[in-house]
Amino acid sequence: MIEKKIINKCRKGDQRAFRELYNATVPYIFSIVKRYVFAESDWKDVVQDAFAQIFTKINVYDENKGDFKPFIRKITVNICLMHIRKNKKTPLLTSMSDFEEPASIDLDQMRFQNLNRTDIENILKDMPDGYRAIFLLHVIDEFTYEEISEMLEITKETVRSQMFRAKKWIMKKSIIQYKKSSYGLF
Repeated sequence: MIEKKIINKCRKGDQRAFRELYNATVPYIFSIVKRYVFAESDWKDVVQDAFAQIFTKINVYDENKGDFKPFIRKITVNICLMHIRKNKKTPLLTSMSDFEEPASIDLDQMRFQNLNRTDIENILKDMPDGYRAIFLLHVIDEFTYEEISEMLEITKETVRSQMFRAKKWIMKKSIIQYKKSSYGLF
């Protein structure tokens, strides 16, 4: 947790406080960047952009409205989304006709307990960008559909649709992973 005195010193331009803030929050910022930006070569640039924005906007932070962690999370997620938009040749949202609709899947068939962190990361890595972004924003970073709608400048219905398709994508891929591991295929 970041102490208020460090934030206040940063607001006054204290370079040591900026360094302290950076050292205290870089693991958290880096973990967010790794979730959204899969190109390892871009991680450092996105982290740097996030901190530049955090340091620039630190005067806007109001401790009466909440903790500092959600403040820097929102900035970092926005930087990641801007990076994705800027560096992708494909649109952030995935067209409904771009991907084959998975067959109907019974939720009871889910075998998430058999998936480790690497399996889940691989499923997310292969997921279409639009699905992945909305899934991460809602499930991992706990933004509401309305907040995601505003961040991505899309309708809430589109967010809901993309979230539904992300869940179906994960279910399909996790069942495939489960079947492969059950039969000793990897």
